[in-house]
Amino acid sequence: MLDFLSNWPPFADYDLKTMAEAIRRQLHHGYHLVALRGTVIIGYAGWLLTTTEIGEAWLAGRGKLVAAPKERANAAALTTVAARERAAVRLLIRGARDRNPGKRIFFKRDGATGVRKTTVMNIVPGAD
Repeated sequence: MLDFLSNWPPFADYDLKTMAEAIRRQLHHGYHLVALRGTVIIGYAGWLLTTTEIGEAWLAGRGKLVAAPKERANAAALTTVAARERAAVRLLIRGARDRNPGKRIFFKRDGATGVRKTTVMNIVPGAD
């Protein structure tokens, strides 16, 4: 996984120890998805559980994005998303949202127009 991510900005520029710790935590807790085409990795998404308060402070630039204990977590933040195919990004994000029903999801998008931080609220399946 580290080999795959090392080819994608901004992860290619990250400190290996920091990146390895984040990926190890995502894999250990099952907070990740991998997109495959056959046996070839074409995408990866990883997240951490947090709180809405921490996520909102992070979006506003008033705090650092940090994990919260699972029992207190009412939000998730996508921290690692990389894909060789554009369509895989949407599927990975949707998959991460599906695995965190009822939680607010925080993420940032890097693009040609710069970095855009955003949040969406997941609806619990079957809830009105």
